[in-house]
Amino acid sequence: MIIDLHVHTKYSGDASINPRELIKVAKARGLDGIAVTDHDTTRGWAHFSVDDDFTVIQGIERTTDHGSVIGLFLNAGIDSYGFWEAVDQIRSQDGIVVLPHPCDAFRRDTPRLGALDKDLLRARIDAVEVFTSRCILGRSNERAERLAEELGKHRLGGSDAHNLGEVGRARTRFSCGSPEEIHDQLKMNVPIDTVVQGRLSSRLVHFSSILNRLQK
Repeated sequence: MIIDLHVHTKYSGDASINPRELIKVAKARGLDGIAVTDHDTTRGWAHFSVDDDFTVIQGIERTTDHGSVIGLFLNAGIDSYGFWEAVDQIRSQDGIVVLPHPCDAFRRDTPRLGALDKDLLRARIDAVEVFTSRCILGRSNERAERLAEELGKHRLGGSDAHNLGEVGRARTRFSCGSPEEIHDQLKMNVPIDTVVQGRLSSRLVHFSSILNRLQK
């Protein structure tokens, strides 16, 4: 399965993607699924119906006191502002805890690794986003790769799409064939067969997010 694991819809304050158009575009770009990871809301979930030919993973990108954290395979929202409390809420749902764009120094919401205990990260997160298309510099993703190796965590990729043109620019290829298998493999603390592919988006996409926010 090929999945873009970091996509925002119009229910994020800085995004414009209409859920009805998202699946159509994702399929056209060769994706088998996407993860809906809106900022601090689950409102977008209700706008996706069950489709046997396409997987929609319910997620959230939660803003915390130490930067963002992503939860995947959720059934309810995450409301804690404390980083570790948000992680606990994700884990309590048997969700997957992901560090998004962890080495991008140009973002206000980058996880503040200097303030987070590495041993706790090893014990309580499941994966690191090692390729994010919205990173300004390629070396930010290279550093994320090294972080995943240092922590011994699964490697994932996501576009961080806020506009339709960005969907699928980063993707994760799994050897398994169902979302249930993906969830179970990511929960295992052993290496799994994933291939992360991606291209950086234009830096102009960040200006489009500013415009999206101003128009709401």
